[in-house]
Amino acid sequence: MAALHPRISVISVGVGNTYGHPAVQTLEALTRLGSEVVRTDIDGAIAVQVRKHQFTIRKAKGRFNLIRWG
Repeated sequence: MAALHPRISVISVGVGNTYGHPAVQTLEALTRLGSEVVRTDIDGAIAVQVRKHQFTIRKAKGRFNLIRWG
């Protein structure tokens, strides 16, 4: 994960899944790397729009996040 330098991590997971996904260790590792974690079980539908060196994350809850890099 560190080699990828993720700014955002989108995790598609069902509410109350019986597999225990995502693993706590995975979430902790992504957080330590400084990645913003968005999850479909918590945030609902997620759309990521990319333009030049910025992307916008749109969540079903109506919140919008703008993150710039580069």
